[in-house]
Amino acid sequence: MATDLENSINQFYPNDATLPNPGTSKLSHDILFDTAGSEGQKPLSIVMAMESVPALQNTKKNRFFIGRSGAAGKGGVITLPSGLTELRDPWGNPYHVVIDGDYDEAMTPPADSGSTTPVRGCLVLV
Repeated sequence: MATDLENSINQFYPNDATLPNPGTSKLSHDILFDTAGSEGQKPLSIVMAMESVPALQNTKKNRFFIGRSGAAGKGGVITLPSGLTELRDPWGNPYHVVIDGDYDEAMTPPADSGSTTPVRGCLVLV
C-alpha cells in the first residue's frame, strides 16, 4: 500500500507539473502529513481523483491511486461518514508522508523517525 501511494504521487508530478499540495498556496518547503485527518485527506483525494470543486489540483481527474478498502478502521482506504477518505496500515495507523515541496531533492525525515540524515528523492514514506 505504501509503495502504491508513493508511486501514485510520483506519477501525479509529470501529469500536472506539481506535487499534490495539501494546502492552498504554492509549495515552497517540504510537507509532512499523515494519511488520516484533514491534512492527509486532501492529498489522498487529489491522487484518487476525488477532489471537491472548486479547488482542483488534479485537473485531468486521472486516478493515480486505487487502494484496497479497509475494514474496521485499518488495512486500506477507510471511507468516513463525511465522504472523505483516510489510508491506514494493517494495524490502523496512518502512513506518514514527506513531499519535497521545495523540489531540492533532499528532505529531513520527521523527528520521530530516529534519523536526521536528509533523504534524497521527491517522496518519503515513514
